[in-house]
Amino acid sequence: MGTTDYETAVFDPAAQYDRLIADHAEALDAVVAHYQEAFPDDLDRKTRFGTDAMFGEPSRFMARAMAAKGQPAHLYRFSYVAEQLRGRVGGALHASELPFTFDTLDKIIESCASEAWFEQLYADGFATTGSDQAIAAAMNGYWIDFAKTGDPNGAGRPRWASLTEDTNAMLEFGNGGVTEASDATRERYDVWEAVLAGER
Repeated sequence: MGTTDYETAVFDPAAQYDRLIADHAEALDAVVAHYQEAFPDDLDRKTRFGTDAMFGEPSRFMARAMAAKGQPAHLYRFSYVAEQLRGRVGGALHASELPFTFDTLDKIIESCASEAWFEQLYADGFATTGSDQAIAAAMNGYWIDFAKTGDPNGAGRPRWASLTEDTNAMLEFGNGGVTEASDATRERYDVWEAVLAGER
């Protein structure tokens, strides 16, 4: 279970930010301060603010709930940006992990043909690189092994630790490869967890 790191970039992040502020106004002073310090650019900050609140922390909450019921749960964060798009987008957009998960990079245009933002990004086609293909192969391998055995781990890939009710184990699929997610990501999820806990 997981999310990309720039989900709300395609959903009017400024509007999502305003809605979150309106919905949680009294509880957000510390949250806003945290994001202002971490992300000085206004649009980048609002995109990450909404992504973490609406996708990231809720994904972790659901994974922990599954773990509490004794089910295997593994959390991921996808921040990989296809090499062709680097410098053009601030992070991994909504659903951009899917062609990597299913190792269908050759069909990336057809798979998102109905999305106007996707058509704009790939107006000149899409050329995969070795780095793109390596992330796709790794992700697809994890998903296949999990479907077969309930354990995503296999030979030749970094270990993907399972999540428990109390731990923050999370695998990052990023531009630098497959690694354990950063503490900064976990800290932002913790900040949101404190805000959202009272609504659950």
